[in-house]
Amino acid sequence: MTKFLNISTDNTLGGNSPSDETVSSQKAVRSYVNGYALNNKATGSHSLTLLGNATSNTNAVNIGYLSTVAANGVSIGSQATTTETNSIAIGYSAIVTADYAIQLGVGTNAESGSLYVGTSNSNNYKLLGSDGKIPSDRIPDLSSTYQATLVSGTNIKTINNTSLLGSGNITVDSLPSQTGQSGKFLTTNGTSASWANVSGGGATLTYDSTTETLTIT
Repeated sequence: MTKFLNISTDNTLGGNSPSDETVSSQKAVRSYVNGYALNNKATGSHSLTLLGNATSNTNAVNIGYLSTVAANGVSIGSQATTTETNSIAIGYSAIVTADYAIQLGVGTNAESGSLYVGTSNSNNYKLLGSDGKIPSDRIPDLSSTYQATLVSGTNIKTINNTSLLGSGNITVDSLPSQTGQSGKFLTTNGTSASWANVSGGGATLTYDSTTETLTIT
């Protein structure tokens, strides 16, 4: 049988209380809330209901004027309501009509296992779905700000037809040291590069600016 504990404004126990002794509200709550339904319209055991015309159910917590809570749920706020078990409604006119659901602020959550937040009936948004994920329409479009997928030869260049993508290093043959190689030219044997002297026949080219002639000797 459900036990009820009503604490009146004059700090006396009334209704179906376990005693008619006059005690303070603080003492009454401390002594009797465990296992009792506290205040008016509590319809289930092990529940807590505070403020006028609030209605609670078994294993539930209900705080707020004209608020209602189903079994194993929580309703906090004026007219906060849960109609299904194991749900939470917090805030003025927060309403939950599905089990294991949460509504924060004004609005109605009718989706089991989800979380909604609202500031009005027309501005009530789902933050988490029953799968525990953020809905795609709540995730901003970042396509214009993030780096596009790199495709070799399309939006990133190659080196000698070798892709820059992937792991590892790309070996680029370097020149041999240039120190002390003035006047020489770069040559290769097909495997490695080296410096070589410029060969010639030993001829001398002379220009006479007076006669404007060029002589080879």
